[in-house]
Amino acid sequence: MKFRTLSLFCVVLLVATAGCGKDEKEPEPLWTRPHQKITQNKDALIVDLEVIHEILTGRAKVENPELLEILEPEPPKPLEYGYGVLPEINKTAPLKDIQPKETYYYIRWLETEFDPEYVKASELKDTVQQQATAPLKPLVDEYGRLKKRLALLESHLSYHLQWQKALVETPAFFARKNKLVAKVRTVIKYKGDMDALRKDMSSEIARFIPAKDLQISNNASGTKELDVTLHTDITDQAFLAALQEAIETEFNASKAAKAKQFRLNLNLIIIDPNTLYPNGVPQKGDEIDIKAHVALFPKDSLVLSTGAKSTYAMQGRHVLLGPNPVTRRTLAHEFGHLLGFNDVYLRGYDGSPHNAYGATIVEWTGLYNDLMGNPGGGEVSDLMIDTLIGAYTK
Repeated sequence: MKFRTLSLFCVVLLVATAGCGKDEKEPEPLWTRPHQKITQNKDALIVDLEVIHEILTGRAKVENPELLEILEPEPPKPLEYGYGVLPEINKTAPLKDIQPKETYYYIRWLETEFDPEYVKASELKDTVQQQATAPLKPLVDEYGRLKKRLALLESHLSYHLQWQKALVETPAFFARKNKLVAKVRTVIKYKGDMDALRKDMSSEIARFIPAKDLQISNNASGTKELDVTLHTDITDQAFLAALQEAIETEFNASKAAKAKQFRLNLNLIIIDPNTLYPNGVPQKGDEIDIKAHVALFPKDSLVLSTGAKSTYAMQGRHVLLGPNPVTRRTLAHEFGHLLGFNDVYLRGYDGSPHNAYGATIVEWTGLYNDLMGNPGGGEVSDLMIDTLIGAYTK
């Protein structure tokens, strides 16, 4: 079983089933114990890196200022999430098709994969503290490597915190997904008909749910225009400009949209946070009740806001941003959810979420290669544009 780097696919909100009505507090799942232990080790790693960073920065300023580029900015800290926290926008990669691939995420793997890194960080700290004349470049390179490993660890911990809970809260949803996982494995193993498989899966993993009150209009030149109004309490103009650019580049400039003479017009309505919270706006980084927060926006409006632990969307309703970096193409992918598209990758699990380390979460990617199935390298497809035209032409 091979584990791979955590993908940056967004996640679509799963509507949890109603509570069981018990007054007593439910016991914590068994997987939270190793998860908490790994989190503690991760926090200790951060402390070691802070010490290393301070010493190496002092040496680099004197011995080799060019190395400061690796050491700056400040040493990594736990990713802050909460109200008002926006993700960094990274450069968008070139378009690239992906092949069907099964990837596993397992909490036990985090122990075996990262336990050696804690030791290496401790050894590096001892070296930089005790050997003032040790060659600087290898020490800085090792610091840079450990910093990247820390970022990977944090993303995995956040991933499990969300999805291990979801497996328990929405068992019927994942039971259906696990049937699809079994079907995909059979088709891939025996080189079956992928087109037929995609058709079978479309109603389960790619079901389009139209947003309310959207309608296509035809202008004098024959272009089909879909006006989309998005309400947000984000006031960062640079971020909002990046979103507008993402829609223009990924949707309107796509070959599929041009061929169909289709374009999206995004109208952003910025709501003053003081209007949403007349009794006091949450501080940046405050943990908020997501459901209550979204309810503060106009009823049935499309919403873009912050406060999530990791970015996710509800089809035809909202996108809530987490702290992990995104690209403009990722933002366009998220916007696709507001239009009604679902993710077209598949997530299920092996084992049991009640095991000591939880379940092994399984993701199948590359089953579809459009923007919604391949947000890193996919493009808006003819089928996506046809779907929008069919759904919003009155």
